[in-house]
Amino acid sequence: MSISIKRVLVATDFSRAGQRAVGEAAQWAREAGAQLRIIHVTPPKGWLSVAWNLKRSIADKIQHHAANALRQAAEIADPTRTLELSTGVFSGPAARSIVHAARDYRADLLVVGARGERDESGEPGLGGTSVKLLEGAESPLLLVRRPRNDPVAGVVAALDLSPHSKAVLEWAALAAAASHLHAYHVYDVPFAARLESYGLSGASIDVYSEQERTRCDADLASLVAAVAGRGVTSRVVERGEPVALLRRYIESVRPSLVVLGKRVRGRRPLRVGGVGSVGRFTAASISANVLVV
Repeated sequence: MSISIKRVLVATDFSRAGQRAVGEAAQWAREAGAQLRIIHVTPPKGWLSVAWNLKRSIADKIQHHAANALRQAAEIADPTRTLELSTGVFSGPAARSIVHAARDYRADLLVVGARGERDESGEPGLGGTSVKLLEGAESPLLLVRRPRNDPVAGVVAALDLSPHSKAVLEWAALAAAASHLHAYHVYDVPFAARLESYGLSGASIDVYSEQERTRCDADLASLVAAVAGRGVTSRVVERGEPVALLRRYIESVRPSLVVLGKRVRGRRPLRVGGVGSVGRFTAASISANVLVV
């Protein structure tokens, strides 16, 4: 396992979702022996004075109250004071400030609530800040909906079999520890409907599909053997539309965490960008926690 987590940064808005994110971040930091930093971003002082007609002195008090609330959050997250923990209050656009804070802290993992202050029960959906972080975050991003002691268990690694899939599976294996780990891949026959309209028989397409399944299964088996070995509970390859099939599989196994990869923009050297359409739809539509790497 090549993953090393030395610094975990979590952003909270003091909502229930934010509290869950802080608790999950503390658990990751504790298990990894990592430093933990808890931050909060207040609206820009200029925005407060214009939108709410607040005096600058009141805006300063907001900063002070936020700092106190962060200290309380730190005490709840680490009551025995076993973590190397720090806090910070920032002012500005939330997502941009979080990205800058994670970069300056050199965070190996960034944690936020999936929906923020509008989330009361960990339901599917993403808040505006989470959506922006899916594109802008440079660190692996954990979107938290529920605490890990929820009765559901296991981790699903959604793999596209690109070179970046190794990192996705490594993170999934780390998160799964002794629980179930599912390696999952969806493939499709490119232009299948169009090929049929061109006169290619369904039988011929099926033969090609079976060949593609065999190839994908072999690639997935090789990846699993190299990364996770015997820790993988199941290895699944399916043909069809990725979003629908992935959601169906997640609903059937009810994992506590789904690990997704970012788009691969270059292979030599490997470069990854933002989250693709499958990742965005999946992150927004499931009830499990989502880790994007």
